[in-house]
Amino acid sequence: MGGGLIATVLSACTPIIDIHLEQADLVERLGLVSDGMTRFEDMRDRNQKELESFIKDEKKAIFTGGGTCYNTCLACAGEEGVKSVFFGAFSNSSVSRRVFGGAIGGEVQKMEVVPEFFDGKGSTSVIIANKGNRTMVSSINPVQNITGSICNALIRRVEREEELGRMCYIYLCGYSLSKGCPLIELGGMKRDGKLKTALVFNLSDPGVLKRSYEDVKETVFNSEWVMGNRQEFRELVKQITGEYQQEKDFYGIIAKHVKNCVITDGSNPIALIEEGKDPKIFEPKRLEIEITVGAGDVFSGIFVSALAVGNTAEQSVVRAIEGTEKYLMGAR
Repeated sequence: MGGGLIATVLSACTPIIDIHLEQADLVERLGLVSDGMTRFEDMRDRNQKELESFIKDEKKAIFTGGGTCYNTCLACAGEEGVKSVFFGAFSNSSVSRRVFGGAIGGEVQKMEVVPEFFDGKGSTSVIIANKGNRTMVSSINPVQNITGSICNALIRRVEREEELGRMCYIYLCGYSLSKGCPLIELGGMKRDGKLKTALVFNLSDPGVLKRSYEDVKETVFNSEWVMGNRQEFRELVKQITGEYQQEKDFYGIIAKHVKNCVITDGSNPIALIEEGKDPKIFEPKRLEIEITVGAGDVFSGIFVSALAVGNTAEQSVVRAIEGTEKYLMGAR
């Protein structure tokens, strides 16, 4: 590739301030969803106050930039021949500026951030390492939305990048496509042939599908690629058929409704389903790693980047597995 840029991955979502805690005992004590997401507003008052006490302790809490699409753009920027462009609404708060200021200022090589600022608290996600998994507690500011101007800016930028001769992929996630989000229109545009750019959709969380299936289904069914873990695809199948399906019927149902997909399952086998082909299974190495936070976003970023620069789907899965293993081992 000679080091030149030949592809661009573009994304838009709510940038999240990730707050990392290693107190695994909090999961059971506060009644949190293990290996899933709990909304802060759904917690009991006393549990909210206890969690907030940990967040305020600078010795226990680590603040980083996050959000599924933001993290995926970071991973894409680390790949040869690819640049990423992230669009989002950023809080003007001192915490948000401390966390995201470097990226907004262009300090991340080959990643451009196109911000739209608002006054108020930024959305947060408390991430608790929990026996090889992660438990999350989200607190989303409803003001921090993907606006029509952000969506339009993304589309204009896609057109500009394609005029420069670069392959473009748009990467979206279920967390962002709630009712009223203008990004929802992209699924319909793909269906109607009005959007030629490749679309990749990350299912994000089983809870997203439970709450917002009607909002995201057009994007799911019309994206070139759908990505997610086994739990998320299991919930997708349930939303499609009305009930959870047996393992033997799982891949067939997905193949009927989704064009192409990658189904991850931690260190368990990964399934690649391409349109018109039998599923292909990949066996990642089993690593003795306690904290795997961020591995899914790294996998997605490397996979999409590999596709964008011309690799086959199988080659892209292999690259993503290898890159994720390096990330988990601290070598990336």
